[in-house]
Amino acid sequence: MHLSRLKLLLTATVVRSAACYGTPLRHPVHASRLRTLPQRLGMSAAFATHEEKHRVIFVLGGPGAGKGTQCARLVDEFSLTHLSAGDLLRQERASDSKDGQMIDEYIKAGKIVPVAVSLGLLKRAMDQAPGSSFLIDGFPRNWDNVKGWDELMADAAEVQCVLFLDCSEEEQERRVLDRGLSSGRTDDNIESARKRFRTYTQETVPVVEHFEESGLLRRIRAEADPDTVYARVKAAIAGDLSGIGIDLETGGGRSDGG
Repeated sequence: MHLSRLKLLLTATVVRSAACYGTPLRHPVHASRLRTLPQRLGMSAAFATHEEKHRVIFVLGGPGAGKGTQCARLVDEFSLTHLSAGDLLRQERASDSKDGQMIDEYIKAGKIVPVAVSLGLLKRAMDQAPGSSFLIDGFPRNWDNVKGWDELMADAAEVQCVLFLDCSEEEQERRVLDRGLSSGRTDDNIESARKRFRTYTQETVPVVEHFEESGLLRRIRAEADPDTVYARVKAAIAGDLSGIGIDLETGGGRSDGG
């Protein structure tokens, strides 16, 4: 190995190890040199910054398709970290942040929030979570979301598969209205629900078709009871769970926190 390349490799290794164990460097590397290490070595930014890529399963489906219910069961059995794009937006909406009012207006209108806002919330939640394997439900919802993810998250996360809960609009509408009796959500009403259905059909269905063509989609018939749907979900993504280090017998993950 060329001497200059060896020195760069050793520098990256020391920086990565120091970051992993919280050890301050006696002679800190200049920030500009550290930022260019991956390119100079032909490596990904994840190596130089010590972070491994997050492993992600997207969970898609219309409003009331059962995304939250099925994610909760997968979390209980396999210790995955569940992030709901919708929940993160609602939490931000309820805060006093500058984006809260804008998010409120989008949700009430049944529109999709700008990708920069959704991705910012998702990235922050992923970086703060203890594990590295995630179920992300309600994202991506349109082509803008797909493009934003590819442009901004490619170096930070890898999509293992896309779980799609396929449910009729009639059944989804019934579930949303039933949920609205106790959820307290302002969008769990017939008017907002129908706006969300229209948005879903126009903007999310083409995304589902894209992932199906790419071979990442796992389509689940989701009109049955939750137990039946969950059995179908587990069977459909068993190979994907193994691919991210989940032991299907014990429900445990890799020793790296996944």
